[in-house]
Amino acid sequence: MSILDKIKLTKMREVRALNKNQLEHDRLNFLKSSPKKLPFEDSLKEPRNNIYTLITEIKKASPSKGIIREDFNPRELAISYEKGGASCLSVLTDENYFKGSNEYIPQIKDVVSLPILRKEFMIDPLQVIESKNLGADCILIIIGMNSIKENKLIESTALDIGLECILEVHSLEELEATKHFSSNIIGINNRDLNTFITDTDTTIKLLPHIPKNKTIISESGLSKKGELERLAELGVSSFLVGESLMKQNNVEKATKSLLE
Repeated sequence: MSILDKIKLTKMREVRALNKNQLEHDRLNFLKSSPKKLPFEDSLKEPRNNIYTLITEIKKASPSKGIIREDFNPRELAISYEKGGASCLSVLTDENYFKGSNEYIPQIKDVVSLPILRKEFMIDPLQVIESKNLGADCILIIIGMNSIKENKLIESTALDIGLECILEVHSLEELEATKHFSSNIIGINNRDLNTFITDTDTTIKLLPHIPKNKTIISESGLSKKGELERLAELGVSSFLVGESLMKQNNVEKATKSLLE
């Protein structure tokens, strides 16, 4: 069983524990109102360095690396990222594999004004409604995790209640599947979630097959400014950088160094 399969089983248990009636009530309320959200994709189109934008990640641990940052304070990290020039934040909420927490999003919302991606393994629309309740502006849809039908239901639920979506792919087959969706942001994950092996050439291989009108994010395994500049020249709009920044003593300075 792959790591992704194990994660999905965990998520199935978590979804069963959610309060379905309350979340459905919340969904109906969201449909009636127009709750404020921050524009995620638009923020990715305003590069601080006139070349690309950064989505910086708040992540304490991972299945492959264990604890990444012992001195972990989500609020302080978010403030440092914002001061460093990040355009958006990615917040891991998975507890079992990434030591995340749902509480991080409202805590971070209190101290920064950046749009927030809830980095979670979405398998059910109930998680989408939960994301809206937490204050997320965007969710991640991992194309290879569910069927097209299941993912389309997740996407439609998100769009109906005012959340944006990143369609995450790792292969050409998964990229082809994005044609069935209406969201405009394509995230190329350089990490194979079945093995957790990372190869930044994944972005280079998939880029020529993505329509020019899409907003393209390259995710995972990125740490050097030269790498970002090279991929930006090929058409990448934004980069999701987490682990390399989380290891730095001065997160604000490290973020600035990728943009200056």
